[in-house]
This record gives sequence, structure tokens and C-alpha cells, in this order.
Amino acid sequence: MLYNLKITEYNDTIQVSLYDKNIIRSDSNDKKNIKSNEFNNCSVLQHFWYNSKSCKMEIIPDGFHVEIDPFTSEEVLCFDIKSEEEKSKEYIRNIYRSLRRTKQNVYNIARGSKWDLFITLTIADNSIRYDIDQCKKRVGSRIHDIKKSFAPDLKYLLIFERHPSSGAWHVHGLLKDISGLHLEKAFNPHTGEIICKNDKQIYNIKDFDVIGFSTASYIEDNNKVTQYILKYITKDMAFEFPDKKSYLCSKGLPRGIEEYYIVDNEDDIDDILSSSFGYLPRKTHAKKGFNIYNGANILYEQYKKEEVDNNDS
Repeated sequence: MLYNLKITEYNDTIQVSLYDKNIIRSDSNDKKNIKSNEFNNCSVLQHFWYNSKSCKMEIIPDGFHVEIDPFTSEEVLCFDIKSEEEKSKEYIRNIYRSLRRTKQNVYNIARGSKWDLFITLTIADNSIRYDIDQCKKRVGSRIHDIKKSFAPDLKYLLIFERHPSSGAWHVHGLLKDISGLHLEKAFNPHTGEIICKNDKQIYNIKDFDVIGFSTASYIEDNNKVTQYILKYITKDMAFEFPDKKSYLCSKGLPRGIEEYYIVDNEDDIDDILSSSFGYLPRKTHAKKGFNIYNGANILYEQYKKEEVDNNDS
């Protein structure tokens, strides 16, 4: 499927991504139903080849390339013979693709819900705090116990980060539906004073005391905390542990509803939004960017799910 406009509906906001060229989005159904007349963009064609046996445009599989048979002038699928340098470059590209997918997944999960708490967990047990698999197992087990005993509706998104100096793993995350959790105001153990950060009260979650130390603060801006939590997903983690998932999340969390369109220009966006939502949402900000993976310039626009006041100047 081709598109140059993507509209993603989140919990209380709408994100618009307008590309300066057509982008292809393939899923299992698309791959089975690709027709040559669907393509009018050379940058798209380079990812496909014409199979003369099936008489269809097909996706070029990983590890293959296409050559022209000099006798028949037909496209032929050939196996790649790669040098060690080429293999190394491909490995690095795959790592960055994986990192990008992880960031996109976390972004969609974080934006898809309205969260209550931002938390940090420090694991106390020295026998496991340097092993990411053991840390994930311990934290996941504790979350399960908390849901079973205190907070059955609890939902979570937890990201594991390695401390730059000690090498120990700790957790940053978002919680919602927190009814049943036991929060207490945090106090400085040396002065006895209540701990505040940026004029916000800091809490300890007593239910996590059995695995270590915790801090929590109530979230005021869901969009800002989404951007903040993404910084904990780093390329260092991706390269050091390429086959390990660096986050845990509840099953079934909403991730935003995506719709795809082909438009002629930016002026069409208002009409599509009005038609989709029954009103014109209020634009809060916009910025431009460039996607290195598809070579497209992008206009990002953010909307609040509030109707534009026609009296606004």
C-alpha cells in the first residue's frame, strides 16, 4: 500500500506525518497482492522485481538482488555473495533498524495511554543486578505478585537501563490504573525533609521494597514523559545486547490507531481530519524532519483532541 500521509490517533492527541514522497507499507496481505500498476515511484521500485513466471511484482527477499538476463532481458533473482566488510555493514544497519523499531514500539505504547506515575526502580540484589535477564525476571515476577495481591488493574511500561559507571541495571517506567499500590511520601534519610523535584512531590512505592528502592512522581504531561522515557533506549544497549528486549509492558496496551492516505498537498490535511473526527482538532505544534530509512522529508504536526474555536484569531 502506498501513502504519503499517516494520521495516528492516540489517547488525547493526534499525530500527522506528511511525507514529501510516496512510502510503501507492506503487510502479509500486501505481499500477496502486489500489482505492477500500483507503483509510480522509482524509489519504491528498487525494493521489488518483476517475476516473469508469476507475472507479478514481488518483494526482493533478504539476501538476494536482481540482475538482468542478457539473453532474455528478464529480471532474475540472484543470491548475494557478500564480503566480510559488507556483512559487517549489514549487521550494523540491522542493529539500527532494530533500535528504531524498539523506539517506535515504546513511543506508540507510551503515547497510546494516559499514565499516572513515572517510576525508577533500583534492584538491591548484587547477585542479579548485573544480569539483564535475571533483572527482568525478578521485576516481572514482582509486578505479577503486586497485580495478584494489591493492584489487579495495574498496567506498566518498564525500560531497563545500565548504569554508566557501576554497570548495574535499573528500571525506568510508566504505570497506570494504580489503585491498590501503596505510595508514601519520600523523605531524605539524613535531614528528614520531604523530597521534591521540580516542585513535585516524590514518593516511594512500598510494594517494590522487597526487590530494592523505588521513587515515583505523578505525570502531568503525557507527551513530555513519552519523549523523556525514549532517551533510555540507547544504541549502546542495542549493540551490546542485540538479541535482548530492553523493555517489559502489559499485554493489550493501546498503541495508537493509524490511517494512511495519498494527498496532493498540505492543504488536504484539514479536510481529512474534519472528515475523520467530525470536527477540526486544534493544532499545537509542528516540526520538520528527515527519515534516513526511506529518504523522505517529513512534516510532523501535533493536534489536541479539541475543536478549533472559530472565533480564534
